Amino acid sequence: MHPVVALYLAIKRKESGKLQFVPSGKRGFGVVKVALVDGNIVGLDSTWGATFKSLHHMFEWDKAIVQRSPIDPSDHLPKLYIPRQEALALLVGMEVANVKGRLRDISPDEARDLMAIRIGKSVPISPEEMRRIKEGKVGDRSFFLQKGRSYASVFIAGEEFYTFRLIGDKVERIGIGQFPDEGERMVKVDHLVALAVSVPFFAPGREVEGRDLPVEVERLKRNPNAIWHILLSSLGGIYVSVLGYRGLFIGAFILYGDELKMKGENSLKVIAETINLKGRLYEYGTDMRSA
Repeated sequence: MHPVVALYLAIKRKESGKLQFVPSGKRGFGVVKVALVDGNIVGLDSTWGATFKSLHHMFEWDKAIVQRSPIDPSDHLPKLYIPRQEALALLVGMEVANVKGRLRDISPDEARDLMAIRIGKSVPISPEEMRRIKEGKVGDRSFFLQKGRSYASVFIAGEEFYTFRLIGDKVERIGIGQFPDEGERMVKVDHLVALAVSVPFFAPGREVEGRDLPVEVERLKRNPNAIWHILLSSLGGIYVSVLGYRGLFIGAFILYGDELKMKGENSLKVIAETINLKGRLYEYGTDMRSA
């Protein structure tokens, strides 16, 4: 498991104890030690210092040996307190900083596909909440905004990632200040889900058939640097999004009408064999720059 994934999951699952990371792949060097109590970071040290920013070195590793042990009173780990939710956002924020320089313009067809999917529960938001979002008062949340099939915005770990409007066959990138003030809907999501859904904004896609889904996911999982979104649809109006991050299979989301289901990796073969799907695979990895 990639060290960033291991740390993210440990924080998300509210683990307690000391985690030590040592690179075991072909890239990277050094040691990172993190102490957790109920998922909150209470201590941190590394070859490069005792600040959270030093964790960015782990993103360059292919994989790592992770040693877990109880926190011992005799440990001389520098104290550093970062609440659980803030720590999750900061980790993903480092990844976002890596990819934002590669943002690209999506096509009208890609925009329509992204508008059609749904990853989580969609709820209306008030004009007052929209005003706060436009003022940058979003905390460290990750969410999608959408108004009909014309406007959409992605916020990842509290940062506006990409906002656009679709007018006919033209996609125009805009700022959140140009979003309408009423009629928006919001879907709150995990930070990694938001990042994986957004891969089309920073990596071009290639056409794939639904029958190739299990093989493609197995290949992608073997790449410790890949972030991916496989976006498929059928003539019957079924949309399937398959998401992954650095070897982690996040999930398969199936939307049919108003019914949304999340499926595990074991369901991929059944999906591939029972639904006639076509679409695009968006894959980004630091080794390949973009696929």
